Amino acid sequence: MAKCNPFPDGKTVFLAIYAAVVASIVFSALVILSSFYTSPAADVGDGANGKSLHLFGTSSLFSSSSPPSTSPPPPSPIVTRTPKLQREPSDMFTRAIWDVPIDRRMPDLKSFQLTKEMVKHRAKDNIIIVTFGNHAFLDFILNWVKHLTDLNIFNILVGAMDTRLLEALYWKGIPVFDMGSKMVTVDVGWGTTKFHKMGREKVLLINALLPFGYELLMCDTDMVWLKNPLPYFARFPEADLLTSTDHLRPTTTDDSLEVWHNVTTAYNIGMFHWRPTDSAKRLAKEWKDVLLGDDEKWDQAVFNDLVHHVLGPSLKGESGLFYAYDGTLKIGLLPASIFCSGHTYFVQAMPQQLKLEPYAVHTTFQFSGSDGKRHRLREAMLFYDQPAYYDTPGGFLSFKPGIPKSLLLDGPHTVQSHFSLVNYQLRQIRTALAVASLLNRTLVMPRLWCRFERLWSGHLGILKGTLTKQPFVCPMDHLFEIHTMVRGLSEEEFGPQIHFREYSFLQNPSVPKHVKESLLNIQLCDAHSKGCNISNETTSRGFIQFPRNSTEQMYMQVFSQYKDIKVLHFSSMANAFQGFSDEAREATFRNRMKRYVGTWCCVRNQSPGHIYYDMYWDEKPRWKPEPSRTIDDDHPLCASHSLFGLLLRGVRDRAARPSYSLFRSSPAALPPTSCLLAPNPIRLFRGTVQPRSESRSQSEMEELVSYTFGPYKIHRTEVFHSTLHSFAMVNLRPLLPGHILSMKPLIHLIDIILLDDICMRCSVPLLCIYFKMHRYLWREVKRFIDLTADEVCDLWLTAKEVGGRLERHHEASSLTFAIQDGPQAGQTVPHVHIHILPRKKGDFEKNDEIYDAIDLKEKELKEKLDLDKERKDRTPEEMAREADEYRALFS
Repeated sequence: MAKCNPFPDGKTVFLAIYAAVVASIVFSALVILSSFYTSPAADVGDGANGKSLHLFGTSSLFSSSSPPSTSPPPPSPIVTRTPKLQREPSDMFTRAIWDVPIDRRMPDLKSFQLTKEMVKHRAKDNIIIVTFGNHAFLDFILNWVKHLTDLNIFNILVGAMDTRLLEALYWKGIPVFDMGSKMVTVDVGWGTTKFHKMGREKVLLINALLPFGYELLMCDTDMVWLKNPLPYFARFPEADLLTSTDHLRPTTTDDSLEVWHNVTTAYNIGMFHWRPTDSAKRLAKEWKDVLLGDDEKWDQAVFNDLVHHVLGPSLKGESGLFYAYDGTLKIGLLPASIFCSGHTYFVQAMPQQLKLEPYAVHTTFQFSGSDGKRHRLREAMLFYDQPAYYDTPGGFLSFKPGIPKSLLLDGPHTVQSHFSLVNYQLRQIRTALAVASLLNRTLVMPRLWCRFERLWSGHLGILKGTLTKQPFVCPMDHLFEIHTMVRGLSEEEFGPQIHFREYSFLQNPSVPKHVKESLLNIQLCDAHSKGCNISNETTSRGFIQFPRNSTEQMYMQVFSQYKDIKVLHFSSMANAFQGFSDEAREATFRNRMKRYVGTWCCVRNQSPGHIYYDMYWDEKPRWKPEPSRTIDDDHPLCASHSLFGLLLRGVRDRAARPSYSLFRSSPAALPPTSCLLAPNPIRLFRGTVQPRSESRSQSEMEELVSYTFGPYKIHRTEVFHSTLHSFAMVNLRPLLPGHILSMKPLIHLIDIILLDDICMRCSVPLLCIYFKMHRYLWREVKRFIDLTADEVCDLWLTAKEVGGRLERHHEASSLTFAIQDGPQAGQTVPHVHIHILPRKKGDFEKNDEIYDAIDLKEKELKEKLDLDKERKDRTPEEMAREADEYRALFS
């Protein structure tokens, strides 16, 4: 029987051909792969300058989490590279930016030390661009790098002030070095001790980099590059230093340097270009020496003081450079029209008005700290967020405010016309926030219009000589307390969190196409008018008619059908909603709204000169936009217990004229006034309202404020809770576990002291709220009867909140409140305080014995806090652990 042959006769030759072809393909593939794996690191060039990089998303790029040090993250889904495998370079700094490491192990920390060789790898054309920060600014840093690499600029290095940031950047393929700062990982807030530490670290970094012999472009992380600035700097080869300024009035209308003798404001060190000349090195060294000699000095103020020792003359020619510092430093001032501040870019729109192309924007001159900076960049579509930011599960809600022409354009620009315009918008935004909360949607804020701008001092509406047009599209932080809206408030007291987006959100290219196209227009109509009904015909055409003044039930009934629609767009929000049917929810929503709005500052030549925006102005027939008549009235009702009321009494009277060392501008920049607010004030206390995520020594509040109780100083690591004006901490020498205390911050109105068991029989803590008020900068209140109505309100609201949480925590069933007001009443410390004692059955044999115990504890309190006494029984670590336990009650 013939054997089966799979190939017909005459086809055998093809078998050999097929085999040869397959073998050649396999061999070629092995050769190609081998060449890929043996390609030298030099293939990527100097830091991969010019490498093609295409980013289609942001999930991996802008995630705040970093992988564990034992394993790398998965390859970034947002980066498309040429199909080329590459061996991990021996030096991580030769790897292309955004190329994640291949090795699964985190290199030793020593390999991240800043060296000349490291800079050499990253520099191009003898220039290195550097920023630095801590983990709180990870998203800012990634945004900064993204904008530069989009401009095909890759000669970048980032300094990490903490290991958490260093690891996060390393796993994202960012060239990072260790600054050895051992910085906290939270946002430190403007003007704080850690803020000054960051400034000193910047100066130390400049002194470390200049001796390497490279030109240095040093940048803050809260700025964005919009155009390659290196060709601009190359136009001034004689310059030792080119720096930005806080100047608000243009001294030139083209792209030439500022006319230096017309610039009266501070030189801003958020972006400046150094050349490694002897003069520049001398300035950097003296700058460093001054800061190291006084850790309370602000780096920018010292820089200005040094540079202003000598000003002028100009260099020969028309370069715009001039001599400064010691008479040998050649310096130039970058034009604020194209190297923009937060005012010239976001308020004046100076580049557009002068028809110039901006190089950069630095998010200065704003009022909501880091949250406000992010939001301004988002409004300008200059901030890269994670994909989830652009497509939330619940969808979005937007509306058209339909501002009447008369409010925008008619009549003179006055305080009254400004508030009329703003109040019209606030009323609709209030309704929109309620509907968004009801439907569980994210509100897309409308474009906000103002006639007057917000500043830190009295003015006539806009700063004279600036290019601000009236009316103008004002940043959201001019009207709203963004940090309060973003960080959240207690849902128990303020209702559900309401998420929001910037007005430009739906125009952002990062918003997915399916979100933009899933749109339903809602046209409000009179319920009694003909055709005011919902029909399948109108829905199929992409819009529905919906009655004004609809109830909560009507909203839920109608819009539950459209849960899959991504964007609900209302034609207006005027009279769109009757309000929540549940009284408790309506009350908490109102509490939230009252804390969302900020203050307008300020009326000239009047103290106080603040006028507070009011979400419910329309419910107050006699409401007028007028400043408070007295200092004690210079705040909304119970504002001291809210987030936005932080400095309503604190710094307002500290000076009639601010210096540039406090306000990022020189005295000439702002007119004299006696009604002042500190710059970015609320950020000083942000750690008090957000969940704790760091170790006790890194708590933001602990780092931002100092604490005292009468003449006694308290270590800030022992603080575990606060409102804006209240602070709780563990006790120095407890009788039993849980003995806790609290003290005051830099600027505050209330101190809380939690004391443990008042005697050995008591197993639950005693709470004492110590209330300290300030007159001018500090006003001590010894007696309860001396408190104002608002102070009493805040005191008891704090007592209620803390007492309730402690009662639940200790599984108590009752509370005892007691005040000893004056020496004869048993008060030993001249500081108003309330004793709050969570009670359990049987904790005292006779109930009245508790008051004797309180008296005894009051007498012991002064002895326990006496400066001559030693602190015994517990180490700071033990107290910090107990503070962590109580801190969890308020997260």
